Amino acid sequence: MLDRSEARASYLASIFDDDRDVKKGADTTLMWGQDVGKISKKVPRTTSTYCDHGEYVASFLLGSNQVRNFMQIDTGSDLLWWQCGPCEANKCYQKVNPLYDSTKSKTFQKMDCIYGSRCYDAFDTTYTCNIYDHECKYNIGFASGERSKGFMADDVINFVLDHQSVLVTFGCGKDQSSGRSSFSNRYSGLVGLRRRLKVGSYSLPSQFGADLMSICLPWFYSGKGSSLSFHITPWRRTISAKLLINQKFPLFYFVNLYKNFIGNKLLPVHPSWWKFTKGSRKSGVPVDNGTTINNFPLNLYILFRYLFRREVGDIPVVKGPHKSLDTCYKDDPKGRPLYFPDVKLYFGEVNQKNMLLLSKERVMIHFTGYYCLAFKGWNRSHSVLGSTQLQDGKSPYEVLFSKAPSLAHLRVLGCFCYASTLPKTDKFSERSRPAVLMGYSTTQKVQVLSSRFDSDSSGILFYILYCGESSCSEDVMFDVGFT
Repeated sequence: MLDRSEARASYLASIFDDDRDVKKGADTTLMWGQDVGKISKKVPRTTSTYCDHGEYVASFLLGSNQVRNFMQIDTGSDLLWWQCGPCEANKCYQKVNPLYDSTKSKTFQKMDCIYGSRCYDAFDTTYTCNIYDHECKYNIGFASGERSKGFMADDVINFVLDHQSVLVTFGCGKDQSSGRSSFSNRYSGLVGLRRRLKVGSYSLPSQFGADLMSICLPWFYSGKGSSLSFHITPWRRTISAKLLINQKFPLFYFVNLYKNFIGNKLLPVHPSWWKFTKGSRKSGVPVDNGTTINNFPLNLYILFRYLFRREVGDIPVVKGPHKSLDTCYKDDPKGRPLYFPDVKLYFGEVNQKNMLLLSKERVMIHFTGYYCLAFKGWNRSHSVLGSTQLQDGKSPYEVLFSKAPSLAHLRVLGCFCYASTLPKTDKFSERSRPAVLMGYSTTQKVQVLSSRFDSDSSGILFYILYCGESSCSEDVMFDVGFT
């Protein structure tokens, strides 16, 4: 997984350095709110996602006979393809799921390259037109060495959670054995999720005309699934980061990372360090789910690493099990948990609603008896935000005890009441405020009323309201963390 992440980061760096993302003649306008491609109605569609051996996959039913397959999710690709039978000898790789056979699907149809705009694009060597049979051929390679060859076609896919069917253009993969390495047998192809363009992209957001795409990345070891949705989000929006448009690289997702805290210590860098400066306009930090760990410019990472190690304290740094990880700590031989500071990422401004709190499992990678910092430095002027930092995290309690906390022991105490507000300042002021009656003092004329409790990312704050003969006062009683 880490080797693939390094190869992926190098591939992204080559694109950004060589300005290879935009093809001449392609319309790269982001057409929000308009229907494009084969989709005539913006019907919400949702399918399930999983983390399988370090790769994120989505589940679909392919063709009219609905063959269930898993396909790798890739926010950096604009092509949807899957392995397509019948297979020639030694051309298909072995996989766990059944093989999709195009000859058995009643809705399958080859795409004529006369009508395939990218097949005649001289600047895009991924697609070519076979003048003899008019097939639109594709030949795509990946940074980690895999390669898929085939032709473009149309067929129906079904979303497994809401059973929505839709006709899509996809790559019918006929040769997956020509690369330096083989694809994983855990999935059957790849789902390209690059940002929506008006034309010139076969990614699902582009084909669906998706104004909204939402995905939750499960934690590597959670064993739980999640979902990938278009035109809808199943989660309540509590933490948000604005997506920035980069005119030079419009297919990629950029976010406006603003400040970084390690624990409560601010990483002392100027906000301009988070700006991606290639092209005519500045934008933020690119996000890529195929890159496992965060990549920072080397000078920035040295500051980050120094501050992080200082916050960890006296736990000795050891040589890690992988060349890309330079800040590692060994497990405690007695099984006691190690302390690591949280990392806070603020997007746009320092605001709780714009803060991504990275706790232990999203700051450190834990394997083979080591905890290693899931950040690294590289010789580039920009950062890349990876999938470890985008995972659905767990509370500190779950990290320590490997289970969700039980709240069965909690009980409702007291009864609802209103406490008079004294003294009254004017006739428009509130005369009372809601509270919970907890009882009466036996020694003095003081009622003890619990007013409320508030929850934030660091703990739960319990408040107590003291009401005497003439006034009420509110003080913080105590602060209890989740653990």
